[in-house]
Amino acid sequence: MFNTAVIQQVAILFIVMGIGIIARKKKILNDEVKKGITDLILNITLPLMIISSFNQKFSMDMLLNAVYILVFSTCIHLISYFAGKILYFKSSDDRKNVLRYLTVFSNAAFMGYPILEAMYGKTGVFYASIYCIPVRVFMWTLGVMLFTSKKESNYLKQIFLNPGIIAVVIGFIPFVLSIEFPIIITKTLNMMGNMTTPLSMLMVGAMIADSQVKGIFEGAVFYGSFVRLIIIPVLVLTALKLIGISGEILGVNVALTAMPAASFTAILAGKFNSNEIFASKCVFVSTFLSIVTIPLILLLI
Repeated sequence: MFNTAVIQQVAILFIVMGIGIIARKKKILNDEVKKGITDLILNITLPLMIISSFNQKFSMDMLLNAVYILVFSTCIHLISYFAGKILYFKSSDDRKNVLRYLTVFSNAAFMGYPILEAMYGKTGVFYASIYCIPVRVFMWTLGVMLFTSKKESNYLKQIFLNPGIIAVVIGFIPFVLSIEFPIIITKTLNMMGNMTTPLSMLMVGAMIADSQVKGIFEGAVFYGSFVRLIIIPVLVLTALKLIGISGEILGVNVALTAMPAASFTAILAGKFNSNEIFASKCVFVSTFLSIVTIPLILLLI
């Protein structure tokens, strides 16, 4: 019953993604609108969605689960970082950087949050925000180092002034202190936060519409996508089950590792003069294939 309900919700998300593809092709989502909506999600609706997810009754079980998820997320990203050195040792340097980055970082923000919300409601968003804390830290340290061999000079600012991290801090304090938001604040947070899911999937659709299908049939593109979409989540699922992890902790970690390559992969590749075209192909193929692989992984949870 649970799996059926979740798969239905995921199917709805992908239908919205399809609408985003059409809207982009029809130029309804032009460059200016696309950038504006992306900024709106990252700086307003997603942070408010995160804060809203903390607006629930405090429990030690939730806090303990959050600690487990934080630890597991850190381990997953560190292990993925070092595993990338082995998985792609035969690739050229410019492709190796891209493949290692997509192996470490999934599209947890645009696709992960909506799917976790479909699976577990506000609690899923709460846990997803905890999972993404190491993501924000590693993105501006290990992630940038994959392309430049050094950290960004302003990486601490990028980490601690990130709207997602700020939202976690704002939400966590009243959660731990069991402070309830006034009803008018709660409804505002819910209304604004609920915009994140459809807007995010529209933007994923627009990203797919922008990708060049020509020349995507490269072995390295599909190999990287296979690692990102199948190998990593299956290994995480197996490892967590072997140590006795189940329930929401298992579901959150596996689901978020099953997301496609982060769109930031192509952005960083372009910024640091790496293989931006190859990176764009990887983002497109992994996102497109995830329409099939995400439901399959969710059925295994």
